[in-house]
Amino acid sequence: MNVNDLVARIDSLPYGRAERALLARAIALAIESDDAELEYALRMRMTHSAAMTGDTEVQLSSFAWCRARHDADPNRFPLTAGGERLLWHFKWMASALVGSARFGLDQIDRVLDDMEERYSRAGVGRKGVLQSRFRVKVALGHLDEARRLLDELRSTPSDDFGDCDACSRAVVAWYHLEMENDAAAITMVEEMLSSGATCHSQPQNAMSMVLLPYLRAGRVADAQSMHRRSIDLVTERGDLGGLAGQLIYFAVTDDATTGLPVLERHIGRIADDRLFDAQRFDVLCAMGVLLEALDRGSHRPVRVAGAEAAALVGILGDHPEPWFSDELAVGVRAAAEKLARAFDGRNGTRRFERSLARSRALGDLSIRPQS
Repeated sequence: MNVNDLVARIDSLPYGRAERALLARAIALAIESDDAELEYALRMRMTHSAAMTGDTEVQLSSFAWCRARHDADPNRFPLTAGGERLLWHFKWMASALVGSARFGLDQIDRVLDDMEERYSRAGVGRKGVLQSRFRVKVALGHLDEARRLLDELRSTPSDDFGDCDACSRAVVAWYHLEMENDAAAITMVEEMLSSGATCHSQPQNAMSMVLLPYLRAGRVADAQSMHRRSIDLVTERGDLGGLAGQLIYFAVTDDATTGLPVLERHIGRIADDRLFDAQRFDVLCAMGVLLEALDRGSHRPVRVAGAEAAALVGILGDHPEPWFSDELAVGVRAAAEKLARAFDGRNGTRRFERSLARSRALGDLSIRPQS
């Protein structure tokens, strides 16, 4: 099969393992034929695919390769190739770095400054840069700076490099949750839903994010409806971003036994992306909440299938015996605490420490939805 046939097949596939495998084959053929321009276009596509499928390591390495080729010869390797835009890919890079405590604040700042300089040089507007800076400040827990950036964003005209409407609203909803303003977060997500805004990761992740705020607000029927609308999308796509909210919903609504198979189905995925520790932290906290709720409800530990996967040893530690819910609850809590220390140490804030405390406090919350 030649490269053109492979590209045609790739075009027909959704983001995922099959698509990634064909992309890798196409890149190998481009290298074999010494077609550097085609390789460049295909690696641009690989950056996009890795961003959509949660492979931060490939995303960063593919982007770095493409950026270096463009800088060396911008005429031969232009900003746009194969339907992909290198400047757009910059929007994912700072978020990828801030999601791992292995990268320092200086590295994140350099990426953002490089992005801003390139956007300015290309004359494409500042919306995407401001949104990236805003997202990073929320992730770091630098909320005063995030608030100032949000004010600036609201007065900045839209352009072709700003986030889609769904993602724009989702990140502002996240900011409001970090500010402990449940009502504002709910309003932002409801506005997203009423507008019909969607993308690859939304609205299912935003809907999952506000399940707990709905419950805390006493809007139990709304939470139940939102859960029913989002759970299938989250689990079918394997969205770790939305999984945390769904597991917490099961725990808080006294339905941990229904949530356990969801946890078992997806627990192995917390090891898939070796670099995206911030998302892993959220899911580990949510798993702790669910497992503790399960033990309270059943009054005896239950075996958790899937937790013995070899890929999880690096996260949960060596455990030669089958994992039971009480032991696993301790294991995921310990893993989350380790990540929290690393992130807060880098960020100079207590954002992750506070998140741990809030997740532990959920053991005192029990809201049974209407049947």
